Amino acid sequence: MGSFKGHALPGTLFLVVGVWHIWSSVVRFISNPSSFRVRVWHPVPGFNDRIKYLELYVVTIGSFIDLCIEFLYSTHLKFFVDGVLNPSHMNDFEHSGMLLMFFILGFIALLSEKTRLLPLPQEALCLIAATAFTAECLLFFFHSTSHKGLEGYYHLLLVFLIGLCVISSIAGAICPTSFPVDLCNGIAMTLQGLWFYQTAFTLYGPMMPQGCSLKQNSVVCRSIDSEVSGEFLANFQLFSLVLAVLVCVVGSYVYAASRFGVSRTVNNSWAFPGFMIPLEMLAFESIPKLKNECQEDVEHANNACPRMCKKKFIKSGGTGFPLEFFCNALGTTKDIHSILVPELDEQPLLAHIVEDTTNVDPIVSSWMQLLTIEKVDILERSLRERSVKPSSEKESLA
Repeated sequence: MGSFKGHALPGTLFLVVGVWHIWSSVVRFISNPSSFRVRVWHPVPGFNDRIKYLELYVVTIGSFIDLCIEFLYSTHLKFFVDGVLNPSHMNDFEHSGMLLMFFILGFIALLSEKTRLLPLPQEALCLIAATAFTAECLLFFFHSTSHKGLEGYYHLLLVFLIGLCVISSIAGAICPTSFPVDLCNGIAMTLQGLWFYQTAFTLYGPMMPQGCSLKQNSVVCRSIDSEVSGEFLANFQLFSLVLAVLVCVVGSYVYAASRFGVSRTVNNSWAFPGFMIPLEMLAFESIPKLKNECQEDVEHANNACPRMCKKKFIKSGGTGFPLEFFCNALGTTKDIHSILVPELDEQPLLAHIVEDTTNVDPIVSSWMQLLTIEKVDILERSLRERSVKPSSEKESLA
């Protein structure tokens, strides 16, 4: 990594993934704040889910390519000299170990998401990501190249940014529903990628501070003042990058809120366009066997929403279920719930739509008294008299 390309390649990987994390985190939170969850990776929408796992492929393949460059190309396959590791390429071995951790992270995430061999929750993947960032942090802090002077200062600032990635990844496992934690992780990765680029342009490119130069793959400054001036420049560069990223985050939040945000004029977030959705769900709620065969729970559903929002149809491979499927699923069952008893979480919802029975209508109660209790024959004249006279006189008419 002691070159422009050696810093630009991992910088590109962190920058692309970090920007995608920021945007996806903002959009997911604005679209549905109540069901927000911290994610190590974010699916890419569109194209019938063909590129859903694009981020994981970028991390896995990108780290593998960089690993091959560091371990195979940079070392020229000269791994051992006199029976020990080649001391001339210790930094390449260290970089390979760091990249191997990110390759393992991407591979395990793909294995967990696409197969049933290793089902892991996002909290576990957060800890694996924290392990990969920790390996990277230790690499740059205890580097065999022994960065000193201005070069060491740039890498020290990089260690701080990597440490922020470690902290945010661990926090994601502890606080799996925190939007600030997920957003902070994306910001930290973006800053890390930008700082890789800044280091490449400053130490190995055209932005070398005045009084310093690159000699034999190391940065040398003519005086202490030149080195201190370069460190002040590094502080300003980092501050500028942090400010630019924060401005972009705020701008992306405002844009996402205007495009994907829920209208504030609707008080209830569970507003349906018509009656067809609850009517469609009625058969599956009334017949338990049909419900078990065709529906599954919605992960992390809000308990305050109706039951129709807590279930979803199992993927059948088509646009719906054929009639033959329903016939086989029902069989000869006679277990049908004619009355749906409200669940505990649904009782506050029903309190707003069920008619209040505390206020008794005297006319309705008199009709119910005649029809259900007294069971008298109602004639036209007596009906009129019973409707207009007090209850004390109604008894004498009966």
